[in-house]
Amino acid sequence: MNRKRARVLKTLNEMTVTGEKITFLRLARTARVSNWLVYAEGLREHIEEAIKKQSGAAQREAEAGSDVSTESLAADLELATAELRILRAERDQLKAAMSRLRETEAERDQLRELLKETGRN
Repeated sequence: MNRKRARVLKTLNEMTVTGEKITFLRLARTARVSNWLVYAEGLREHIEEAIKKQSGAAQREAEAGSDVSTESLAADLELATAELRILRAERDQLKAAMSRLRETEAERDQLRELLKETGRN
């Protein structure tokens, strides 16, 4: 095996160990070889396999990361419940304020009517 092919395989192994994202172009640049060499028979298969493994590992990590603990869900539920209590209290305050406003408007309308009647007499 010539030195450049050996360097590509060594670099591929290092990238695999460090978890660096593997692409044909990145591997060629890192190994300081031409792009066509990484596509050559005997290297291409190793690189494709490494990319496939890395892709599968990334997907498994993403899926594992989506698992949420029971404690986390309980904390989220508690926060949501507290926020709901606050929002309901604000809603009740706004309803009471609207009711007072309607009463005030009704009283104002009654006073206007009385003033009109008083002014006519």
